[in-house]
Amino acid sequence: MRIRSLWLSVPVLAAAIVTLPLLATARQEPREIGLVARQMAFYLDEDTAPNPVIRLKPGERVRLTLKNEDKGVLHDFTIRDLGVATATLKTSETASVVFEVPRRTANYRYACRPHSKMMAGDVAVE
Repeated sequence: MRIRSLWLSVPVLAAAIVTLPLLATARQEPREIGLVARQMAFYLDEDTAPNPVIRLKPGERVRLTLKNEDKGVLHDFTIRDLGVATATLKTSETASVVFEVPRRTANYRYACRPHSKMMAGDVAVE
């Protein structure tokens, strides 16, 4: 009788082992990163350095929100190699993009497509 009970519980345990990590990943809230476009540069919410290095962790989910504070200038944000891009924004508009960071360490470039010579920087996955 004990062996039969054990055999019946094995599929339940196996399903739990497979399902729990998937549920944990699905519920993981993205890390919020706020960027502001102003004076033809990107700034992190609380940083005064223009076009800073954006540091990400392998495998994390990120919600990057861009606000355009440049009057009369259109801006967007893209990490071309990761397929990440916001819409092009007019003054005072905001857009967000949610993405999963690759699981390997690497460096990428980000830019504003209309102003990529001035508004560009590095993304470090470390």
